[in-house]
Amino acid sequence: MTDDECSTDGGVGTLPHSMQACRFGGAIHLIGVLTGGQIDPANIMRRNLLLEGVNVGSREMFVAMNVVLTTHRLHPLIDRVFPFDEARDSYHYFAGTRGMGKVVINIS
Repeated sequence: MTDDECSTDGGVGTLPHSMQACRFGGAIHLIGVLTGGQIDPANIMRRNLLLEGVNVGSREMFVAMNVVLTTHRLHPLIDRVFPFDEARDSYHYFAGTRGMGKVVINIS
């Protein structure tokens, strides 16, 4: 999460609270389906908020994805692994990368 994003617990009717908690120019990412209530666009405009829907897919899609990953032995591309005591260095490294792959912090 970046500095211009905020995090609150979800549930029916919590979107107005999330908009109030978010800083000017912040972003709210909506996961799942909103049920009930009205959204006042004036609050979005006044605070210059970004509301973005995130589709995570169904359980059926998740199971199918895992079958493909297992069948084809697909793994994430890992750029570099840092030990836990170098976690701060990993963030600086990640901020300066332009390549592909995950930057991992090993916590074990």
